[in-house]
Amino acid sequence: MIRNYFKLTKTYIAFVFFVLFFLTIESKSNELFEIKAKKVEYNNTQDLIIAKGNANATHSSGKKIFADKILYFKSKNLIKTLNNSKFIDANNTLTADNFIYDTKSKVIEAKNNVILIDKDKNKFYFDSFIFNESSSKGKGVNIKAKISDGSYLISKEGALDNKEEKINLNSAKYTTCSKIKNNKDEYCPSWSLNSKQIIHDKKNKKIIHKHAVLKLKKIPVLYSPYISHPDPSVKRQSGFLPPIIKTLSNIGRTIQTPYYWAINDDKDITITHTYYFDEHDLIKASYRQAFQNGFLNIENGYSKGYKDFNKTGRTKGSRNYLFAEYIGEKKNLIFEDNQINFKIQRASQQNFIRVNKINTLLFKEDIRTLENSFNISSIEQNKRFGVKVGIFENLDILDTGKYTYYLPDGDFSYNKKFKKIN
Repeated sequence: MIRNYFKLTKTYIAFVFFVLFFLTIESKSNELFEIKAKKVEYNNTQDLIIAKGNANATHSSGKKIFADKILYFKSKNLIKTLNNSKFIDANNTLTADNFIYDTKSKVIEAKNNVILIDKDKNKFYFDSFIFNESSSKGKGVNIKAKISDGSYLISKEGALDNKEEKINLNSAKYTTCSKIKNNKDEYCPSWSLNSKQIIHDKKNKKIIHKHAVLKLKKIPVLYSPYISHPDPSVKRQSGFLPPIIKTLSNIGRTIQTPYYWAINDDKDITITHTYYFDEHDLIKASYRQAFQNGFLNIENGYSKGYKDFNKTGRTKGSRNYLFAEYIGEKKNLIFEDNQINFKIQRASQQNFIRVNKINTLLFKEDIRTLENSFNISSIEQNKRFGVKVGIFENLDILDTGKYTYYLPDGDFSYNKKFKKIN
């Protein structure tokens, strides 16, 4: 029998002393609980203590239970809560309408409007949830989850194991869509990954999908027996990123499947295959490298072009683009402090970027001027020197008049104080 020590706040001081004395004499364990409320009653027939009004029970380990009403069945080792119930420990916050907590087996059962928020700020919704503190295992039914990276999960049932740091979801759906319900309140995003089982391995920081089917709306388009990707806590780890589904007005439906490769600590690359239902596919790559005093970003894309030439303005031939930018610093190049900026922007066809809605860190689809430039700015105390050269291309002009040349332009300034005049 687990011993429990209760400190009860009550209007009648004599009654409180009686309860404390009674529980201290009968208790035979080292378990420490402290219960407080606006009003406390004791039912001798049922061996029941009733705490009403902002009731809370604090365990000696630091975990806490809050509710409008707390019932402690002493002989049964049970704590029951009614309305606005909350359970808090070192890692999780669990809220529900009602709790049943077995102080002997250390099992807590939550029912109705159950919400679990873990230490990583992932939020899980259940119809019901039960957790065993001794084994650090729990399970729930009808699960919906909002992950800290903005993605969503829905599952018929699931189990968590805090010792193994794993969450297992059965018959689960996964999506990163911002709108996860349609007008009929159905789970119907533009895309979803439907898996027989989803495993969140927190120890290895991976989310694993087994027997997964990729769906566009409700139409299955791709099956894989195994897919894995980093969990939200990982900032840099090689693996597939969530797919992106788009419908382009002039091209039709597309599916993008990015793969992120963390080459090493200072460089990485993202390769994205874009599948077009009605046109040739597009391959995109983004390379990033950090230097001690600078950063390089290169973005490139290639497509065989259009399949259908019946639409106005379509021409034969492949399409490609190249964007690159370097921003950095270098000591004593001209003067003491030097800022360097180098930029390349090139597209093989003036409407390729806009039609395919290509938006990158370096370029956006609505920009209509390509810039190729080199710029140095050098500073030292009272001296400043700068030089810039560039070529600009207007994508809305088809002839040679689309180019504007920025010839080498330099400026030098020297600040000298002479008889109180700068």
